[in-house]
Amino acid sequence: MWHLGNKLAIGDNLEEAISNLFTDYAVDLEIVDMQDLESVIDAIIRSNGNLEESLNSNNFEMIGKDLSELESLIKRLEELRNEEKKEEEELKNENEPSEQINNIQNDISTSSIDNSIFTN
Repeated sequence: MWHLGNKLAIGDNLEEAISNLFTDYAVDLEIVDMQDLESVIDAIIRSNGNLEESLNSNNFEMIGKDLSELESLIKRLEELRNEEKKEEEELKNENEPSEQINNIQNDISTSSIDNSIFTN
């Protein structure tokens, strides 16, 4: 028995254990770009489908795995959403000074026009 990361592999030697690990989990291997919001959302939808299949078949081992995967994907989605909100806030803060300058310039222009009307 070999412990590889968070997986337990069984075999007479390391090579056999690794081979068994990938043979047993070949269907579960899926690459998800965890930096891309849309990829994470798609993975959540697939994971939810897997959970439904596990529930329908009463496969308690897979239910646990599916719930764990779904939970980690939802946490990642939450992190990405918070990062997105932070970036939007930073962008808004960067734009505020130029908006304030434009408002001041408009106020000055409007005041000049108003004063010229009254002075003539």
